[in-house]
This record gives sequence, C-alpha cells and structure tokens, in this order.
Amino acid sequence: TGWLDAPACSFPLWGFSESGRAAFAAAATNSSLVTRHSSLMQPRTWGCPEIYGAEACAIALYEYHKAAAALAREYREGIREVTPDMMIFRNTTRAGAWAEGNDHDGTGQELLARELDFLHIDPYPCADKYYADTIPADMGYMAGLSRRYGKPLLPWMQAHGAASLTLGHPTPADMDRMWAQHLPFSPAGMMWLGFDNDPRGNSTFPHGSPESWAHAKEMFAGLHAAKPHEAESEATRSDIAPLAIVRPYETRAVGCSLGDGRWRNPADRILEAFAMAWGVDNGLQYDIFELPPEGAEAPRFDNEALSRYPLVVSTIPLTGVKNVRVLGEGTEGTTVSSSELIAMRKAFAEEIAASRTVAEPK
Repeated sequence: TGWLDAPACSFPLWGFSESGRAAFAAAATNSSLVTRHSSLMQPRTWGCPEIYGAEACAIALYEYHKAAAALAREYREGIREVTPDMMIFRNTTRAGAWAEGNDHDGTGQELLARELDFLHIDPYPCADKYYADTIPADMGYMAGLSRRYGKPLLPWMQAHGAASLTLGHPTPADMDRMWAQHLPFSPAGMMWLGFDNDPRGNSTFPHGSPESWAHAKEMFAGLHAAKPHEAESEATRSDIAPLAIVRPYETRAVGCSLGDGRWRNPADRILEAFAMAWGVDNGLQYDIFELPPEGAEAPRFDNEALSRYPLVVSTIPLTGVKNVRVLGEGTEGTTVSSSELIAMRKAFAEEIAASRTVAEPK
C-alpha cells in the first residue's frame, strides 16, 4: 500500500477477507443509502465512484478504518488484563495526516484517537536538510483531535540519517526549530526517532550526532521544568478552535492520486489546501471532524456541537449547520494538478489573512 504511484498496483485487497466482506455487506444493508440504491457492491478499484458509487466507496473505507481501530482496542484491552498502567499508542502518520497512503494502511485518525491512550505522529522534517510544512500541518490536524478527545499529544521527531530517505542528522539548530514548530500545539512531551548500528552504514542519532544528543538532554530538562506532563492544562484540552473542518468519508474515499501530480475527485485535496492555508500559512488552529458515511453504525457527531464554532468548512452540506462553507462541490470526475492546488492554497491564505485584518479591532 505504500506504492500507490507505482506503474502497477493492486488495491484494495484489504477488504476481501471473509470478515471484511461481511462487514461491508452489513453496513451497506443497514445504510439508509439503500433507499436510493437497490444494492451497494463492494468496490474493487479506487478513485472510480462511477463504477461502484461514492456511497459504496465511503462505506468500504470507513469499515476498513473501523476494523483497524478495533484491532487497536482489542490489543489495548488485552494489555490491560496483564498490566493496567501500560499506555498504548500507534504511530498514525506517515507522509502527512491527509495522505492517501495513510488511508490505505488503515489509518482513520479520529477512530484511532478514540482507542489509543495518546496521539502519536512521526513527521520527517529533515529531508535533505529542507524543512517543509510537515510538523505544523500534522500537529494542527492532531491537536484538534487532542482537544476533542482529551488525549495527550506526543510527537515522534526524526533524528536519523537514512540515506534511502535522503534524511540528514538534525543539528542542535534543527532541533530548536523543530521544537519551536511544535510548541504552539501544546504537546505533552516528545520522542526522537533514531536507529542504532544501521546495517547500511548510516551512523544514526545519537551516535552520528553526539552534539545533538547532548542538546536533546538540555531540551528535555527544560521541557520537564517548564511543563511537566501532569500539569497539562485542562483548558487547552477543552477549548474549541476558531474553525471546525469536517472531513466526510463521502469525498475522502473517492479522491485518487493519478501519480503524475494530478488528483482525481479532488474535493478532499481542496479541503486540505484550505486547512494548510488556515493552519500553516496563517498559524491558526482548527478542530477536525472525520465524518462517517451516512447510515454507518457510528456516531455522526451532533451538528449542535458545530454551532459553537465561528466557522465550519466541509466538502458536503451539513443539515442544520448554518455557518458551513462547502468546498469542492462539482469536482466529481474532474482532476486538478499540484500546481492548481498550490494556487488554491495561496488564494485561501490571502483570503483568510484579509478576513483576520478586517476582524481585528483597530
């Protein structure tokens, strides 16, 4: 599943176990969508809703994510029987919280946030010593789930120099910048991802960068002195953000990378562009809501909760929510390029900045 842009790729084989087929059939039968469709067939291709229907794609992806979260829950409950105080977590991002590849490896961020003891992500920001938007983009997404579910947020930062990934050792200056990018999201702590005695000959953190290891000790000492884990602010957990982003499975499940810098059925990518413009380019926080498909046996959060937010953005209309802005309408069956998405993000960022200027008191 990590090679979605390969010349040949089989997917999504994950759903065709006996239990996977049964789960889809039950969800499709129970779904209110059946009133509009005589039957829903389990998808055997991705990004082609005209074959199976967007509703079937949404149910298939959601049931897959639900099964992956159930595995985490079963593991946690089993561990509790042996050692009740053990905290259970999983690295739930690779290549970004919005990445299509994460969807195909079973990562429904909100479903997993309900089951895990703390939220844990692994940005890789030192590729070729170039810092992209990875940390603020992923932390912004996960901070919203941390607020909503009251779970500590504890990132896992890259600290190795794997040649195959063109990664470099973080210097003390790199580490300061990485941590500064995390601080606006009130993380409960941090981990460093490193490998020892890499068989490929890459000496890795701390052995390849002892000065960084020494600096890490200083950073941890400062972190624990300034904000111990036990003192995490309840206000930080409970306060809502100025924006709610509703990410429906109906549009998320049909987006598909074409492998040449273009996206098919790009509504979810357009929503991502807005999130990046809001969170990264303007430094604002948001709460994410991953909306299950209609009729799924799962809580579709109370729309009344969204009325508390000054602004709501989604890819589909939301019944009873007056202040919702819908993005990506009418894009089914169309494609957009990466350059077009970059231009959209820039336009969104300028619009958001302008609206903030108008809203700020003189």
